[in-house]
Order: sequence, then structure tokens, then C-alpha cells
Amino acid sequence: MMLTKKDILNKLPSDIDRRPPANESLNYLEETDYIAQLQERISQLESQIEKKQGDSSVEQQKLYRIFCGREASKVYLDKPRVRDNSNDTPHYEADIPLPDVTGYLERHFHIHFVAYQDFECCKWYPTFASGDSSYYPRSARDKDSDWDSDSDSEDDTPRRDVKIEQRSGPKSHFLPRHPALRNPFVIVSTELKDLVTVLQAKLKITALMPGFESYKPIEGPHTYILRNIGQIRNEISTFSPRQQYLLKIVFNYVVETFGAEFYKATKLFNQGLVSRNSICYLIAAGDIVVTEDKAHRLRAYIINKSPETNYEKLSVKGWSWKFNGSFQKSDVSLTIVLSDVFQNSEVVEIKTLGYYPLIYAELGSRSFLKNRGLEFWRCRHRRFVSYSGQDADNNDNFVNVRFMVDTMTYRKMHPQSALAKESLVDDLGSAMEDDSPLEENQMLIFPPTIFGFHVLEKKWYNLRVDNIRDVAWNKAAFDSLVVDENTKLLIVALVSNKIAADAGTDLMNNKGNGLIILLHGAPGTGKTLTAGSVAEHAEKPLYRVTTGDIGTDPEAVEKYLTSVLYLGKIWGCVVLLDEADVFLEERTLSDLQRNALVSVFLRVLEYYDGILILTSNRVGTFDSAFKSRIQLAIHYDNLDRDQRVKIWKSFIKRLEDVAFDDIDTDELNQEKNIRKLAAHKLNGRQIRNNITTARQLALYKKEPMSMSHLETVMQVSNKFDDYLRGVKSGLDDEEIARENGER
Repeated sequence: MMLTKKDILNKLPSDIDRRPPANESLNYLEETDYIAQLQERISQLESQIEKKQGDSSVEQQKLYRIFCGREASKVYLDKPRVRDNSNDTPHYEADIPLPDVTGYLERHFHIHFVAYQDFECCKWYPTFASGDSSYYPRSARDKDSDWDSDSDSEDDTPRRDVKIEQRSGPKSHFLPRHPALRNPFVIVSTELKDLVTVLQAKLKITALMPGFESYKPIEGPHTYILRNIGQIRNEISTFSPRQQYLLKIVFNYVVETFGAEFYKATKLFNQGLVSRNSICYLIAAGDIVVTEDKAHRLRAYIINKSPETNYEKLSVKGWSWKFNGSFQKSDVSLTIVLSDVFQNSEVVEIKTLGYYPLIYAELGSRSFLKNRGLEFWRCRHRRFVSYSGQDADNNDNFVNVRFMVDTMTYRKMHPQSALAKESLVDDLGSAMEDDSPLEENQMLIFPPTIFGFHVLEKKWYNLRVDNIRDVAWNKAAFDSLVVDENTKLLIVALVSNKIAADAGTDLMNNKGNGLIILLHGAPGTGKTLTAGSVAEHAEKPLYRVTTGDIGTDPEAVEKYLTSVLYLGKIWGCVVLLDEADVFLEERTLSDLQRNALVSVFLRVLEYYDGILILTSNRVGTFDSAFKSRIQLAIHYDNLDRDQRVKIWKSFIKRLEDVAFDDIDTDELNQEKNIRKLAAHKLNGRQIRNNITTARQLALYKKEPMSMSHLETVMQVSNKFDDYLRGVKSGLDDEEIARENGER
């Protein structure tokens, strides 16, 4: 396209002949002549600039950027000047544009460092509260402001009396660039880039100056540098004099350009406050920020990139650990919409932000996150835990309930779950098997929840890690068992030295290496309590299964039992099959389905190598095939009076231990009263039920529980027992069972 004389004249500096040719348009020769004049003038100006800054040895270069609301932003070699139109906002202009900055820097290889100075003009600003100057571009600030401590003899900042009009009418979508984004710099030379790389390595940080490897301008706020300038200068002092000189060019520029505003912001932060202008200095790469998730759980993230900021929002990118059986880094983007935060005030409390550095969080937050992280680290492999509090979904509340935390098993049991569908990418490596925790900051960013298996309900729950504690094993439970001492000693010996798979008497691998104990006797004689006490003594989970859980269909029974015994083996459980009579009963020719159940049970037991306790009330119908599979069989007689005395004392002591104020334990502990209670022929379960009912009666009458309440309850319950005995021709349950050959 042919250039017009107006185009050329507008591009010429004032000292170039602007007289137009006679014709309206330029011919080829005239156009060439004007372009030659322009190029010559540019060369002269470049030469002058280089002489001013040290000729060919120049190591720093200053460039100027104009951001204009009416045209595209441009870079110039010469300092912009103000062209003030009486009826318009000031407009900056300069003479020597630099359209190809990269090419310019490649040609001037002696330049190590480029600093930009930014100018803004011709923008329509929104109307702000009276006296609020925080939104004005830097060029409109007070000339004596301590915003920039640059001691450059040239005063490149126009005075405040240069009028910036707030125009009415349609608003431009442009907003002033945030002060922290102005006046960036570029590290040009390979030598200086290499020095910064070495310095980063010494400081052990990768986000010292993001993007310094390219020619892209490095914008502020440089919070990490300003916070740690003392440490950085100490490291710089270890370099050679030449290297120190080059590095100081960079870091002195950062301090001189951004330091004053940073230190003003720091004073505000120390008061727990933040403003719209200072918020860009609040967070730096490497910081730990905290926020609350939708369930109001405290979450922490490590920031791995410098914040992105403008007048509309503050955005940061960070990461935390995700766990699905292996640890993976999970990236997160967090954004604060500034118009929402500063809607009613230009200064707010830091803790009211959507996220903020951990150092400004509530007292104890770091300790809370650290302890939670340690608990999670201990749960990376399967772990049996105690849990008190609500589950993560706030559906159920638990008090000292035991869970097995095992993420890998959860994946296997729930193959269609979102967790199971995630790939097992390992970002942690060998540290996963190390008993030592990760460094503290990484412990703070572990997930707040993990799945656990309720061993009583046989159901998975999503648990809050901060509610997890070590199991407090009740070793006294075994000692308080009302069982013959020799029997207890034998049980302890067998359990403590459980037959392992590689030490069994059956030489077939994985066959017959388990410990199977049969407890048989009348109901309420302590069989189930013994199994639980054994688990407590061995510090192993008790996995209790009843025939109601298993069912009666042979195929389903085999599948269920196999899964139960598998869990019992990998979790190291004491598996209790309570009331297992239906599986132990002798096979007959008439009941094929029950025969199938017994056969299935025998086959499953054949290959089990864990600890299994069976309880039965009808050992008289026992199938002989089980005899060789049971290492120890213990019979429980009906309780005699001395045993009942021990049980009554044990239950009353338990009431004392839980410190109920509404119980007259002095009266209940009197020997004559205990022996009076023990005179009633009750089993352990009946004794417990009577105590529970007596407490409820006392609570209803608003009286301390005493002997009278127990006597009332027992008088009523005895009437029922007497009636049943009369119905059964004067025989009790034990006598009937013996008569039928069941015990």
C-alpha cells in the first residue's frame, strides 16, 4: 500500500524536514528518501543512547512501554513525553519505537539486563470513593510518594498535577495495570541467566524469577525475593566480584522498584489486614496457603507459582497430595475476586479471604495440620484405628469405634468407585516405604479424609483423619475373664504363638496353617467375651460374623466366607464365627442343603491360616470331620456362685470406671449385697441386662442407682424365668439341652 505524506510526517521526529512534496502521494523515490532519513535518524539516536549508557560496554538498557487505551501497547527506546490536550486525558508519545525487542537484544549482545518503565494513558477509569488513589496508575501518584525508591536522577514520573480525568459516559473495558505488574525487567545474557540458575539452586527454589530464561518481561510482585533479600544477598556474596556485580544489577532493581510498596504492605499484614493494592504481596511461591472446603475442613496447599494479579482478581496455583493407594500430586487453582472481597471496604482482615497464608491462620492451625498429616502418613498402609466424631459426610457419629483403614483393599472391594478408577501413579517413590515422615511442609498438605472399614457394621465410611487415634487395647478384659486360669494360659500360649503358614504340621503350602479354637457351652457363659478378650490381648481386630450375616445358600456362603477369611488374613484379625452350629452340625442323608453348608465350611477352613474362633451352644450335634481341624476346644459350664460373684464385681467396677455420679457404688460393693445378687442363677448376659435395666429405672425415677433398683428388676425377670420353667415341666434350658443330647 502506498504511504501518504501524512503517514510519513506523523512518524518523523521534529528535527527531520517535514516539508511535503508537491504531489499528494509520494512516488517511489521520494518514499525511499524519507525512509532513509528516518533510518539515519534512528541510528543516530541509538548511538547517542549507547554512548550515554557506556557505548559498546553497556550492560544495562532501559526501555519504555506505553499502554494506551486508544491503540496497541508499544515499546520505545526513548523516554515518552506528555502531549496534553486541553479537552482530553494526557497522552504519552515517544519517537523511537522498538517493534522487535528480541531482535534488538540479540544484536546488542553486550546487554545483560533490560529494565522497562511503563506509562499509561487514554484510559477511562471507573469512579472511586473520594480520596482513594489506589486505582490510579503509577504515573498519577504523588511525586513525593515512597512507592519507588529508585534514585535515578531522571524524574520519569509526571507530577500529580497532570490531570487524569474520570470521564462520564461509556466505560472502557481497560483498567489500569496493577502497580506490581509495571516496570518489569528482562535477563538478557546467557551469562546472567546462568548465574541466576546457580543462585536458584543454592536457594533451593525454582520460582525465584519464573520465565527468566526467555526474553519475556518478568513482572512483579517478586514477593519471594523481597521477603528473602537478606538471604539472597548472603548467597550472592559467595560469587566472584564480576558475578556479584551482574547479580546485584537484577536484585537491586527489584528492591528499588518494588521494595517500598512491599514494606508498606508488610506493615499492613502484620496487623492481620490486607488492602486491594497490597494483596499481590500476600502470597509467594513456596508459601503454604489454607482454605476451607465445602465441608468446612481445613485444607492446605503449597504454592508453586507466583500469583497472577490484577485489579479484578488474585489467582494462585498450588498443589497438595492426593492418595488412592499411592501418593500423587494434585494441582489446584485458587482465585479471589477482589470486587467481592473489597466491596464495602478497601481494607479487610486477611482471615476473611477465600485462602490466605498459613502464618495468618488461627493459632494452632499449623499444629492441627501437622498432626493430621502424621495420622494420614501412618494410614498409607493398612492400619487399625479408633475413631470418635462424625464421618466425613456428616451422616453418622461415632464414639471410640474401630475401623480398618486400607485404601488398596477398598479399591478391590469397590472396583467401580471413582477412587478405584484412578490410575496408581506414584509421585512419592521409595519414600512411601520409609517409616520417617516427609518434610514438615508436605505433611501439612495431605488429604483430610480416608476410607475405613467398620469391622462391626462391615461397612466402609469416609473418615475425617483428624478424628483418628491409636486403638487403646483393653488388656484387662482378658484378665477379668471368669474362666479357669489354666484355660486362659493355654489360650494365651496358642494365640501368642499362632501357627504360621510356613511352620504348620501340614506340609502342603497354604493349607491347614490356621489356629482354630472352639468355645462351646450354654448361652451367657462367656464364649463371645472370651473371643473379644483374646483379640484385645493379642492386639488384633475382632471380625465377628454370625450365621445371619452369611446366609444359607451354599454358593453364597462359600463366597462370603472366603471374603471374610481373606480380610481376616490380610488384616491379621481374630475372626469370630458366633453361633456356628448350623455349619458344625453333623451331616445326615435327609438334609442335603445343610450337608452342602457343612461341606463348604470344611473346605474353606482347610485353607485358612489365620486365627478363627467358633462358638457353639449345641456341640452334641458336632460333625466329626471338624475334630481334626480344631486345635483347641473349651467347654463352658454354667456359672457357679463364685463365678457370678466375680462377674457382678466386674460389672460394678466398670460402672465406677466410667464415673457415673448417679450410682451408689458403696452400697453395691458391699460383700453381702454382691453375694445376695449372685445367689440368683443368672448367666453373664442376664447380669449385664439387669444392671442396664436398673440404671434406666433409676434415671426415670431421678434417683441414684442402688440395690433396691436391682432387686426390683430381678424380681420381675425372675417371674418370667419361673413361668418358662413351668411350661417346660420344671426343667431349665441346660437340662433340656442335655436331655436332647445337644450339650
